[in-house]
Formats: sequence, structure tokens, C-alpha cells
Amino acid sequence: VMEKGDILYAGPVREAARRAAAGRLPFVPPVTRFFAAAGFPAVPVTVGEGRALLKSFLERQPLRPSRRPAPAARPSGGNVVETDNVWFTYPDGREALRGLSCAVREGEYVAVMGANAAGKSTLLKVMAGLLPPGRGRVRLLGRDTRRASPGELAGQVGYLTQNPDDFLLHATVEEEVRFDPRTQGHDAGWVDSVLRRLDLLDHRRANPRDLSTGERQRVALASVLAAKPRLLLLDEPTRGLDCVWKEELGRLLREMAIEGMAVVVVTHDTEFVAQYAERVILLFDGHLVADGPKHAVLGRSVFYAPQICRLFHGFTEEIVLTLEEACALVRSGGEMPGRAPA
Repeated sequence: VMEKGDILYAGPVREAARRAAAGRLPFVPPVTRFFAAAGFPAVPVTVGEGRALLKSFLERQPLRPSRRPAPAARPSGGNVVETDNVWFTYPDGREALRGLSCAVREGEYVAVMGANAAGKSTLLKVMAGLLPPGRGRVRLLGRDTRRASPGELAGQVGYLTQNPDDFLLHATVEEEVRFDPRTQGHDAGWVDSVLRRLDLLDHRRANPRDLSTGERQRVALASVLAAKPRLLLLDEPTRGLDCVWKEELGRLLREMAIEGMAVVVVTHDTEFVAQYAERVILLFDGHLVADGPKHAVLGRSVFYAPQICRLFHGFTEEIVLTLEEACALVRSGGEMPGRAPA
């Protein structure tokens, strides 16, 4: 285990996990963090080990419903982007989207998931107006994207690909963000706040290409956010980010959604989705196969259920996705394991 160039610990995996979990370090797997947070004397490192330990505990102290309140409904506006029976075929004949219909409303935080080549990245490009659908229609703020100019779309959509280098055109970080044509008209204070929130003020004079992958990802994201788009489309935004910055990104995107931005994230990171997104769209072979609240979609999925969900599967009728939900459920049963009578 390393931090800032120093080796904090070197040894067996289980001991490293125990020490890291005790220190609440974010890179520890969720199942390990749960058992440490709940006060269990043993700290498993796999879901299988965790289920065996949890089963033993529940034989002595059954779970009761946690009475978890339903998420408070947030006011949402109209549809920001809509796809209506959209098909898209690449020049090589591969059908990437097959009759896909969905809509994202103002203030929604949506995750798009699916296997490789399921059509996720293509969906973002179609929503952004970068790829015209072969059949069907895409509306951005009520307007058919095929009838809008690139300049009109750029002023409403923030789109970030998997490769941040695609967006780095200037000599310094500050120029990258402040002098992007899309940020013109926004006050300097807003641009500074974006740089500060993404911890880029100390790098403002640096050449973006001299930064690490995660730092370049944050620069590209800052240039997109500084334009205050109505629709934010991010393709694998956690790529290259460490655990701390992944959490910061999740919170930042949630705040953007609360402020009214429509946020759509393509990702394979089920733990990130479980913690931060509100709704999940699941694609398979160009088809939309599931679309709904994250608990409904992830909780019923074999391949996309997060660790905590798999840990509690079969032990409770509740769908448990996050560390916080798991701890609340165990607390509802009475004494926490670490304080149980000997």
C-alpha cells in the first residue's frame, strides 16, 4: 500500500485489507469496508467469504426491515434529450443501435451500462448530434438534431469521450478551460470555481499533456463543465481516476444534476453507479433491455449487481446496493456485531 511515494504497508492481502478498512481508505472493496464499518471482528476480502460470515451472524440476529425512506422526489423539468425508435448502422454494416427509445429529463443522473459493443458510446454520440440516426429521431430540447447546426448543439451539449487527449488543444490548463469558445459569456468566477472544485488551480500554468491520465481527465471535464451545458454526456469518466477522485466526481455530477443539468454517464463501474446514479439504462446488442431506478435494475441483474447487493442477496427481501444501506439494515436488527454480547 503506497501513498505519496511512501510504502505504508507491504504484506499479506488480508492484513492490508484489515488495516486499510480500519483507516477507512476508499480503495478497499465495498464488502470489506462494510464488515469493518459494521464492527465485525473478521474482515473478509471476497463476497463469498462475506456471505459465509454474514450467514453465521444472521443465524443469531435476524435482519429486520430497515424502513429506509424512499428517495425524496426532486423536481424535474421537461425532456432534455429524447431518442425515438433510433437505429444506427456503421459503414461496415454493424448495427449499433436497434430501435432504441428513451428520454432524459432535466435534473436526471443516468448511467448507461452494458457489455462491450452494446451500443453505449454510439448512444452518446447520437444524443450529442455527432452521429445522425439512420432511422428514428433524436430531439435535443425539443429540436430535431438533424436540423440543428453544430454550433447550436455545442452550446447545449457537453460531451467527453474516453480519451481526454481529444480535448486538449491549448498550452496551459487555464487556457484549456477559460478560452474554450463554449465558455465565452460565462464569468471568470465560475471558471475559477470549476478549476478549484477539480483541484486544478495549482496546475493552471501547466501544459495539460504533462499531467497524469487522471489529471488530464479532470482538465477535459473542467473544459466541458465550464460551458454550463444543459446536457452532459460522459463516456467512461472514471477512467484513470483514483478512488478519492472517483468519489469526488460522483458527488460533483450529483450536484450538477441537482442544479438542473441532465447527466448521462456510460460506465462499467457498477460500484460508482450504485453509489451515485439515480437511474440505469441497460443495453445489449444495440437494444434497450432495462430502464429504471438503479435499485430495480441493478438489484435484478446477474452481471451488474454491485458487491453489497450480491453480499445480501437471499438474506433479505430488500435490495441493498451501498455501504450506507447495508450498515443501516444491520443496525435495524439491534446491536451491531462489534458490540454484541460475547
